Amino acid sequence: MKRSILCAWCLFVSYLAPGQLSTTFTLNGEVVDHIKNKVAAGDAFLLNPADSSVVKSTFINNGKFTLATIVKGTYILRISSVERMPVFQSITMNRDTAVTIVLPEKSITLKEVTVSGAQRIFTIRDGNINMAIENTILSEVPSTIDLLAKLPGIQVSGDRQTINVVGKSDALLYIGNQRASINDINSLTVKDIKSIEIINNPSAKYEAEGRVVILITKKVSKREGYRVDISQTFSFKRRYNNYARINMSFKKKKVEWKANAEYNQLKVWESNSYDFNINNGALRSGYSILSVEKSPQITIGTGFFYQINTEDYFSLTANTRRNVTTYPNVATTTFFDGSSNTEVGTVTDNKKRRFYSSATANYSKRLQKSKALIFAGAQYSDFVDNLYTDVYNDFNNTGSVYGLISDQQYRVHAFSGRMDYEKSLKENIKLESGLSYATAKARALSLVDDLIAPVRTNSKYNYKENTYAAFAQLSGHTPKLGYSLGLRFEQNNVQGGFENKPLLVTRNNSYLFPRLSLDITLDSNKNLTFNYARSIKRPNFSNLTQISVYLNPFTVFSRNINLQPALIDDISINLRVKDKFIRLFYYSLRNTPYLSTQYNSSQKLLTIIDKNYEREYGFNLNLTVPVRYKTWNSTNVLIGNIGYIRDADAILNTSKPSLYGYSGNQFSLKNDYKILLSAWFVTKRFTGLYERAPLSAVDIGFSKTFFKSLNCTLNFNDIFRTLNSRQQFINGSVFTDGRYFEDIREISVNIRYFFGEFSKSAYRNRNVDDNADRYR
Repeated sequence: MKRSILCAWCLFVSYLAPGQLSTTFTLNGEVVDHIKNKVAAGDAFLLNPADSSVVKSTFINNGKFTLATIVKGTYILRISSVERMPVFQSITMNRDTAVTIVLPEKSITLKEVTVSGAQRIFTIRDGNINMAIENTILSEVPSTIDLLAKLPGIQVSGDRQTINVVGKSDALLYIGNQRASINDINSLTVKDIKSIEIINNPSAKYEAEGRVVILITKKVSKREGYRVDISQTFSFKRRYNNYARINMSFKKKKVEWKANAEYNQLKVWESNSYDFNINNGALRSGYSILSVEKSPQITIGTGFFYQINTEDYFSLTANTRRNVTTYPNVATTTFFDGSSNTEVGTVTDNKKRRFYSSATANYSKRLQKSKALIFAGAQYSDFVDNLYTDVYNDFNNTGSVYGLISDQQYRVHAFSGRMDYEKSLKENIKLESGLSYATAKARALSLVDDLIAPVRTNSKYNYKENTYAAFAQLSGHTPKLGYSLGLRFEQNNVQGGFENKPLLVTRNNSYLFPRLSLDITLDSNKNLTFNYARSIKRPNFSNLTQISVYLNPFTVFSRNINLQPALIDDISINLRVKDKFIRLFYYSLRNTPYLSTQYNSSQKLLTIIDKNYEREYGFNLNLTVPVRYKTWNSTNVLIGNIGYIRDADAILNTSKPSLYGYSGNQFSLKNDYKILLSAWFVTKRFTGLYERAPLSAVDIGFSKTFFKSLNCTLNFNDIFRTLNSRQQFINGSVFTDGRYFEDIREISVNIRYFFGEFSKSAYRNRNVDDNADRYR
């Protein structure tokens, strides 16, 4: 199998390599300082000389930049970098051009300077959205997770473990060129972030789950040295939460070292209620449950980077996250069996231990003769999730009885490795290809003592998954057309079953994931983009076990060991006019996973469980309009969506359109005061299966920096407490009406102090574990 994948990869690469390539208008630039050293980072803008509007823009990385698909004409090139004077240069584009720009030092030292104006925060390129974070109030948000929640179209789940993009479900996370997990995001300091890009059309080099990618670009400065960043956040929700973090960085010549530590003392309030109507009302069940979690969390991370020469490097990184959660669930339940009512008060004492650790090694080498880039990486991850439960029931006020003991243990080990090859065939043509391998082994132990029956259940479940993958991608551009053509192949082998018994799950699947992107330039202010992509959504590893959560004697939340991956096809058309764009998007999913219910009449037990529905498809229309006026920056998004779910076991209703709206507003005032005001809403949603209640939220934040190194930020989130959600659906003979009461409304005070100076950071490290987001 491995040999066949390698051969197919080589054949595909050789097939894609073209023989004759056309000439295009591309501007390549080198940016140096007054002594000819490369400028590490900055911005390059191509401006319209008539009104100074931005035609194209890009980042300067290690002294290099490229602006492609430039229409014939005369422009103004603006080059800028922190701590250097900007340079403006007139340039005529009637052929491919290469320029060298010298950025002079700022020769005048000013005692004080006040700048009033609107920084360009929002840019659109090829249908993707880029948000500037550096030097905006967004850089003062307490954590990276909170920062993501404030961006257009991004929604963070209540447990802060899942990040969704409206209309596209889960998102892949990247920090630079590295795949990142939620644990990595939680370990990243917001002050280190330069920008965040929402890539709606990721290429084949990203994992097959890359339906949409959130790419975080870190800041790069210039000088050696050190930096220490200490922050403390006081958060007041329904309970008090405390976050403390320290980040340290040190660089000397070719060696760079980073370390971070975080201790969070959390109290998470959760509540939900469900009403179930079974067999057209013959049986009825309902419960309400309240839980307050005490969850101290410790995160430690470190990284080592060695710059071998200008382009070659070696790096190691490791991080670990540990939290022990104790939480009593207090539930009130009623059950009507057709003739009588039973009322039960249930107290469930839970203790959960979670431990995640990961280590990564990277090596990057530039081949001088062929000018190709080779990257090799390996990653090992370990995830432990143990749950111990004691259950006490009080039936009809007859007294509390010790009813059940449960000890459930789950652990997964994963290893992955990859090798990528990148080569510019000509100035405007690039070939990328790669091979990867991932393996994961999971073991789940479950011991349940039902003290009333009495019955003891003891089981051991083993799971193993291997994935072999290869990809190749060709991208380039002509004066009027940019293109990207890619194909990813994956062979996925899965085995799962209880110990000493026949296998329950055996799957050997081969997948092809084609991707195509065409970017048509209409004029300097307009372009049209067409995209097609096939991707996959795999279940989290914790869903592939039999671990269950006891709610009450009649209701249990369970995992589904038979849950299969969903296959997704996406087609979109985007029109950009200056800094505004409109996108029409069609999606289709097979085996889409959603919540369902199963009722066992002999046990009088209702199980809430994820299942695969046959098909989901829909359309959405996205309009994005940024507004800038003096010190006010506003990003506004409006998305109309209609979705359909089809399944033989589900009772379907009529699908209806829904509307999502977002407005993010930033104000930079005098004396370094900053204000952030954001609001979003989503109307009632009818998917044919689900009926979901409308949601909305309003957040506001104030920030002020004192003495250049002490920042204070005050945030008010979910001011009107409007994020309580509700959904209804019918599956089989069960009508379900569920309500979720969120603990989002928050007043937080963040104090951040930093000292030292650390710059010219070359640090790079890529997580190569394709399954990073499945450890939940």
